[in-house]
Amino acid sequence: IVKVSVENSAQGSAFSRDSVAPQGKTSLEFSTDDSWLEKIEKTPIYTYRYVGDETNEMRLGLIAEESPPEILSASGKGVDLYKLSSFLLAGVQMQQKQIDDLDIRVVKLEEFMKEGGPGSSLSDMLASVGAKIEDGVGELKRLVVESLSIGSSERQTAITVYDKNGKLGCMMVDDVDSGSFRIVPGECADLRVGISQSGDTDPPVITVNGNNPAEIKVGDAYNDLGASVADNVNQNLGYKLYLNGVEVNEVSLDTSTSTAYKVEYVAADQAGNIATSTRTVNVVVVLTSQETVDENKVEEKVSETQQEIKEEIKTESLQEEASDEVGDIVLNEVVDSEKTDEVTAGLGVESVEEVQKIEEVPEVSQDAQGAVEDVVEQSSAEVSSI
Repeated sequence: IVKVSVENSAQGSAFSRDSVAPQGKTSLEFSTDDSWLEKIEKTPIYTYRYVGDETNEMRLGLIAEESPPEILSASGKGVDLYKLSSFLLAGVQMQQKQIDDLDIRVVKLEEFMKEGGPGSSLSDMLASVGAKIEDGVGELKRLVVESLSIGSSERQTAITVYDKNGKLGCMMVDDVDSGSFRIVPGECADLRVGISQSGDTDPPVITVNGNNPAEIKVGDAYNDLGASVADNVNQNLGYKLYLNGVEVNEVSLDTSTSTAYKVEYVAADQAGNIATSTRTVNVVVVLTSQETVDENKVEEKVSETQQEIKEEIKTESLQEEASDEVGDIVLNEVVDSEKTDEVTAGLGVESVEEVQKIEEVPEVSQDAQGAVEDVVEQSSAEVSSI
């Protein structure tokens, strides 16, 4: 039997323990607890002095109330030295096991590296299985996962995508609840997409300078006036230029034929908030002086057509009125010269024969109707006044 004791102290009474052979112990089990290192790491160690100690000696030790229960004495008011020693030994054993496991992994990695042959590297091995890591960017030919998380609560979700023409853009989710997202030209890494720790969530404001849409004649040179950027936090922000979805350093347009171009201005502040504004530029054909339509001829044609329309309407009205009056006369078999005179006078004709001629007025030809419709479309204001 080996007895360990600390003499002459009230403190020492808690630091004594008899060590006896296994035959004198019951419930003997080998400890397989894997938490020894974690408990040791969380146990605080203090420096202190005893109150009333004339030597004022600085001491190093534990506080029972903040120590693991496994190392406390039976009363719980002190630290059992024997328990503490066993506690530390268990921690050393656990640490040694972790070191052994690490050694095994290193040996396996070294053997794996040797199998690659002289001069092989980790990047070469990754390339052999279709993977590549360069400048912090990983590339895989195919990726199959059960679940995939992109972004975090501290950084907005953003994915660089390519369209069928090979143009790249940054796809961002604006609001999960509404399902809204947007794609802006450019690579997400270049646009510094993210959420600032400062809480700035307001994107910059881009003002397009000059006309929007802008219009130039075929063959003329185009000079883009650019845009100005303002932000609630950052100053002197620049922007990126995109022409029909392709990033450019300056706007240069082919004006040899009539077409339309889309110029985009994309700006991002230091918090990663992105704004986009677009200008449409129309290249149009302008008629020369010889090709210009004579406005006087147009007005004259409109006037003539309007008069024809009035005559057509009057003729149709007379035709309907004459048909009704003559029908009444025949139906009632009235042979009354005074009545006949009254009807013909009301129609502005001299005899019933002329009334019958009115009924035989031919309908307006399709060509005339088409001309009328064309003029009506070109001068709706004049026709509506009839």
